[in-house]
Amino acid sequence: MVKFASFSCLHAPITDKTYFNWLITQLEDFQPDYVINLGDWWEAKPAKRFSKWADEVWTVLDEHREVARQASEINRVLPNSKRVLLFGNHDDNFFGENPDRIESDVRAALHWRENKDTSVALKDWKVIEEYSHRTKFKL
Repeated sequence: MVKFASFSCLHAPITDKTYFNWLITQLEDFQPDYVINLGDWWEAKPAKRFSKWADEVWTVLDEHREVARQASEINRVLPNSKRVLLFGNHDDNFFGENPDRIESDVRAALHWRENKDTSVALKDWKVIEEYSHRTKFKL
């Protein structure tokens, strides 16, 4: 029997810490063969069209650092699980090819692969950067 777990919408760095701690406990106890992040790991503040909160004071580096921290924690509790990240709309807004969000030369510099902490934390993850309502991952 193959066990898998999935989650989504952490929106780093504004992840609810109580939820994230609960998630880590569940993953550690369950020890799935696959853990799949269904997207929106980054909040992608620089790619937002509309700001919801006046106190959005974090930076792109804060987003990368928090994703790296969360990925490292998942890596720690699931050393033998296959880890998969499917991009959600926030991730695609940040890193995708939509010219209405971030200009291509700036996007390349902001990309998760260009950030040392995030690229190291996600090095053993299968990252599927294609975003659409038809994106699939076959176990």
